[in-house]
Amino acid sequence: MMLGRWAVQYFPAGKLLHADGPIEKFDELEDRSLVEHPRMRRILVRLRPHWPFTCFYLHWSDDTDLRVLDELVGAGCATEDYFTSAVVGEAVDMTCLECRSKLRVIALEVVVTGLLFKHDDLARTSRHAYKSSCPACGTRWKASVLEFLDQD
Repeated sequence: MMLGRWAVQYFPAGKLLHADGPIEKFDELEDRSLVEHPRMRRILVRLRPHWPFTCFYLHWSDDTDLRVLDELVGAGCATEDYFTSAVVGEAVDMTCLECRSKLRVIALEVVVTGLLFKHDDLARTSRHAYKSSCPACGTRWKASVLEFLDQD
């Protein structure tokens, strides 16, 4: 499917990620834990010709029904309008500056969000809801965390 001018492989709930060749930023165990996530869908994007695919995550913080979106994508009927409240994230390691807890998170990926949703990336990222505090100590932060991978 296309998002903007980018060819994206979209993986609906229940479908494990796969590609012909290597996938950057991909962990199979992590993928298995996210395969049914209620607010995220996994995507593969080739950022340059002849580069390997890279794993990213589309994330919604509103009430978008992703099961319906999965059906529309599968039927080839989804348009970019169905992605108006999504941002792109990537799995990264993070350390809380207050308690030093090491966290695995899905964090906002601004470059890829801008590539896929160039026409409204600033508005899109500013209206999105983020996790605003450390799950270990409760300290508020300004990091653009979409999800904690080791938390419910």
